[in-house]
Amino acid sequence: MTASRSPPPSLAGVWAKIERADEHAQLLEREVRCFFDRDVQPVTASVGYFDPESGWHVVYGIVNEHPPPRLGVILGDLVHNVRSALDHLVWQLVLWNGETPKKGSAGSTFPFAMTKSAWKATKKRSLLGVSEKHRAILQQAQPYKGGNGPENTITAALRNLSNVDKHQVVHTTLATIRDPGAGPHRASFRVVEGDAQIVQEQVRYGESFEHGTPLMRARTEPANSGVKVEVDGTIPFDVAFGKRRARWESIKKLPQIVRLLVREFEADFAS
Repeated sequence: MTASRSPPPSLAGVWAKIERADEHAQLLEREVRCFFDRDVQPVTASVGYFDPESGWHVVYGIVNEHPPPRLGVILGDLVHNVRSALDHLVWQLVLWNGETPKKGSAGSTFPFAMTKSAWKATKKRSLLGVSEKHRAILQQAQPYKGGNGPENTITAALRNLSNVDKHQVVHTTLATIRDPGAGPHRASFRVVEGDAQIVQEQVRYGESFEHGTPLMRARTEPANSGVKVEVDGTIPFDVAFGKRRARWESIKKLPQIVRLLVREFEADFAS
C-alpha cells in the first residue's frame, strides 16, 4: 500500500481565510452604517451651551441608543479569520523551509512582539523552522516596530481583540472618526445670534465617547452668554471595539494589511 503524500506548501488556505475576513468586514460595515443611518438617530450632538467658567461654547454627545452586541460578534468573526490567516501563514512557511510545524499553543504561530527582547524570545519558539529571510519579513509586522508605540499599532489591536473574543463578546462603544477630511463631514461652528466672531474651535476627532461627553467647543470674541452658536456640518460618528477602543475605521483595514503581508511570500511559493 502506497503511503499518502503530504500536500506541498501552499498559501491557498491563507488566502481563503483572508477572503472570509473580507466578507465579515463588508458585513460589519453594512451593519454599522445601518445602525447610524436611520430616521431616529441613535447618536446626535447637542446645541452649543455656553460655559461661563471656561468661556467656551460646548456641544455634547447625545446617545439615544448604544450599538448592539451583534456588532461585536461579527467583529469577533473578522479578527478570528485574520489571526487564523497569520497562523496558517507561519505553518506554511515552516513547511516551505522543509521543517515540521509544531502544534499547540506554544507551537508554530504568528507572534505579536511588543518589544525587541520579546521578539528575540518568541521567534525561537513561535517561528521555529521558519527561514531567516521569512522571519525578517514577519519582524517588520511586529507591534514593537510601530512608530507611534506598539500598543497603537493595528497588529496589537488584532491581538487584543482576538484575545477578548476567545472568552466574551467584544464590547462596542461609540467614537468619532479620526480624520473626516474636507467637506460636509468636517464639522465647524457658526454664530447664529449675537455680534461676535468665532476665534477658536476644537473637535474631538478619533476619540470614543459616552452620553454627555463634550464633542466640540468654540471660543468667540466677545465671549458671553448672549452669543449663540450651532454646528455647521455633521459630526462623523463611528464605533470602537474593546477595552482600548479600537476604531472601526482602522480595524476594517485588517484584511487588506494582512493581504499585503502575505503577498511578500507569494514568489517563494510560486517557484
